[in-house]
Amino acid sequence: MEGSMAEIKEEVRKGVELGKRFNKTFPNVFTNCGVDLNLAARALGDYFNKKIFVKNADLSKMKGGISGFTFVREDGVYIVVNSDEPPYRQRFTIAHELGHIFNGDIDLGKIDNLNMVFRSDLELFYGDPEKFKLEQMANSFAAEILMPEDQVLSFMKSGVSVEEMAMFFGVSPQAMRIRIAGILHSQDHKQPEN
Repeated sequence: MEGSMAEIKEEVRKGVELGKRFNKTFPNVFTNCGVDLNLAARALGDYFNKKIFVKNADLSKMKGGISGFTFVREDGVYIVVNSDEPPYRQRFTIAHELGHIFNGDIDLGKIDNLNMVFRSDLELFYGDPEKFKLEQMANSFAAEILMPEDQVLSFMKSGVSVEEMAMFFGVSPQAMRIRIAGILHSQDHKQPEN
């Protein structure tokens, strides 16, 4: 894999910060059950004055483990999600693609078959350090909007289990554990040194 660990950490940090900015910019997309991705897509579309459509399709025959992709047409921006994957993975894919849009990784004014972004197995991007970093950023963005740090910390302090949090946020228990570990790791680095 190309790119240093420091570069990857920086992209993860950027993705989390972008997710926090999204959460502050669009507070009305959050319900008592976490983020409503349909509202998030609508709000982001209004923000860019471009309709965003979320569509499901069977992408299982595509190479590279494609979970979803985004492209632009005259009538709007389309996020296509692999309907063959579990609902929690589809949610992560939609959030990931919203991250690409919010970050400007796709030119919303350009209608071109090559103007696309994908979510797939990261191994597909190991040979392209720039795309790999963009994917890391979009994954971190998705984790932040799906599982906001402040809510996760609040649940942890209240003794809510990983499984209960995963159900609340609509993610897999594995994604929830990874998110908790990332938050705890970042909290450790925020502690003042004596």
